[in-house]
Amino acid sequence: MHLRMVKGDEWTGLIKIYQVLQKTGGLIEGRYTVLKLKRLLGVNKLMDLSKLMHSTVTPHLLLIACEDKQQLDKETKYVIRTLFDTIKQKPDIKILFITPSGGSVLVFLHDVGRRTRGNGFVRRVEEIIWSDLITSSQAKLLEKSVKFQGAIISLNKLMSAESAVANLLPLGALLEEMELKIADPLPISNAYNENYYIGRTLRHQKAIKQDILNDTDVKEKRVFLTSAEQEFIQLCQQHPNKSVHWLKEDKSGKLVWQHSQGSLKTLRRYIDTDSSHTYTADDLDKLLEQAQHQRVMLISDTAGMGKSTVLTHLSKQMKQKFPAKWVVRIDLNDHTDALKDNTDALKALKQEQIDKEAAIQFVSEKLLKLKPDLEKELFLQCCEQKQKVRIVIMLEGFDEISPFYKQTVIDLLQALRQTAVEQLWVTTRPHLREELEDKLQQLSYTLEPFSVKDQVEFLTKFWSLKDWFTGPNDEGEEKEHNKLENYAENLIKDLAYSISDKDSSPASHYRPAC
Repeated sequence: MHLRMVKGDEWTGLIKIYQVLQKTGGLIEGRYTVLKLKRLLGVNKLMDLSKLMHSTVTPHLLLIACEDKQQLDKETKYVIRTLFDTIKQKPDIKILFITPSGGSVLVFLHDVGRRTRGNGFVRRVEEIIWSDLITSSQAKLLEKSVKFQGAIISLNKLMSAESAVANLLPLGALLEEMELKIADPLPISNAYNENYYIGRTLRHQKAIKQDILNDTDVKEKRVFLTSAEQEFIQLCQQHPNKSVHWLKEDKSGKLVWQHSQGSLKTLRRYIDTDSSHTYTADDLDKLLEQAQHQRVMLISDTAGMGKSTVLTHLSKQMKQKFPAKWVVRIDLNDHTDALKDNTDALKALKQEQIDKEAAIQFVSEKLLKLKPDLEKELFLQCCEQKQKVRIVIMLEGFDEISPFYKQTVIDLLQALRQTAVEQLWVTTRPHLREELEDKLQQLSYTLEPFSVKDQVEFLTKFWSLKDWFTGPNDEGEEKEHNKLENYAENLIKDLAYSISDKDSSPASHYRPAC
């Protein structure tokens, strides 16, 4: 018999056959031999293999692993032919050849088998599946590294051996040490260039004035306030159709917003605009910690403030810091056709009971276009928290898509909130800010404008990367750099003077259109 292994090598095939024979009582101690074809050739050199087999008086089973790299020379062909000739006369001797899916040995076996044994030569094609492997083999395979969104990471960081998605792993590729890629690397925004990126500061205004306690809606119980998380949960359950706000008092005695249910209209009237929580480029850990706590992060600011660039930078930083996170950044402008052509697929999102399964399917199939089987199934299971990986979804361009799709995307976001997606990041312009805040029950972040120092640094970096910037040596480059820096400072001063001559606003609040 010849067993050809598909998506597996000869040794995994041999292990599978061994286990089957063990379970069915097909292995009798002292009456079977397991060896490589190469080792069989070595035995033939030590003794006459044909005579040895003819002298056997009891049934015997030979399990022969034929490696792909085995050279098919004259000696090998002779030994194989001898085996086939011998078993004509010794029907109690059975031989099982296990080979990979291709190779010269496979072709030769078929040729000799058909000519010498006819119907007595049985051929089978077998595919190794995950459950065929013993526990230690599964653990060993999961130690192998793969490229996950371009990052090198071991499989056991993505899934467990007991996971259903492990059954979809391409075992042949793993066993043959082939490179396995899961999910495309993060896309880079056209506006982003790391070489002249300037770290940005995010501002979050969540301090609430004490005056809210005397608000008419609050006093008449149309809006509920609470200072404790457990009470917030209870009030949300008791009043699912009313606004409930959890405000926690900090050490200084200020009320700080934590979470909300329903409209934030009343809350917005009492935001203390003189008090802000800021996150600089050095506060990445704090920002990501806050994102994990909030789950939904809204960034709202005017056109050109750098929302897309910041989102690209954050996604890169997040992926570098947490390579096992599945970070997804989607520009909705690139998917208007999907929003337009898949109205039937999105109907479930517009029902009273939002269908989170339909939302996950739509994101995986229509927006991300994930490859079937392993990649798509891993994403679906991660969204249900059945895997080790945590999903971060970043949506930009909400304000730029057709108003016809606005409600659909809002419904999509609300559905995704019901899944195990760890974080949702959304960018928008101010005219849609309040609507998104109410629908997603989150207060927005804004971007701090470039300071004069930031503007000078940006222009200096930008110009220094141009072809016309050259320096013959280190001293020359430093001199040229200082020259560009001075030129940038003078340009920004001229721009500030020009603006202040027409407008009384601070010049640092303007972005140079360069």
